[in-house]
Amino acid sequence: CSHNLFQVKKLCAQVLWLDGGHVRMAGSAAEVCDAYADAMRETRTAEALGPVTGERLLRVGDVTLRDAAGREALEFETGQELRLEILVRRAPGTEISPGVAIGLVRADGLVCHCFATSEEGARLQSLGGDTFLAELRIPELALLGGNYQLNVATIDNQSPLVMLDVQEGLAPFSVVNPGTDWGVSRIPHIWGSSR
Repeated sequence: CSHNLFQVKKLCAQVLWLDGGHVRMAGSAAEVCDAYADAMRETRTAEALGPVTGERLLRVGDVTLRDAAGREALEFETGQELRLEILVRRAPGTEISPGVAIGLVRADGLVCHCFATSEEGARLQSLGGDTFLAELRIPELALLGGNYQLNVATIDNQSPLVMLDVQEGLAPFSVVNPGTDWGVSRIPHIWGSSR
């Protein structure tokens, strides 16, 4: 049971959508999740703007990856710093508190980690008007070698269950592991005896 549509799509083949205790739809995960997301977006748009305009309330803009020095980068080493910048544009006249949810995904679809501004009390920086900047800094990238990408969704920081704009496969990048570690991530550890 979940409102996290990304995880539902990844984990489930069949989905049942309950609305007020009644079955609203049942079928493939992709079909039901997309219908649910459309219904939730329409509800949020109606609540925030009155009549539905078809415009997304919060739109994902440019996504940029940077290294520790602030240079744009598409390749990182395990243990290096990675900085992520996401522009978000809010529909004029809305009062939504802009936020983002980010899925860091390996090329084969494995979700390595998810970040959400609403979960960590983070706020986006206003760039003036209805444009905002989300900045995420990963001081020591724990991922091991491979190709990765980002799935980014805009959310209302005050009501984060509904993803307003979802963009998948953004900012593809690669990680090079100079060590001999094998797996998905480098987990800090110490060998030895507790005696």
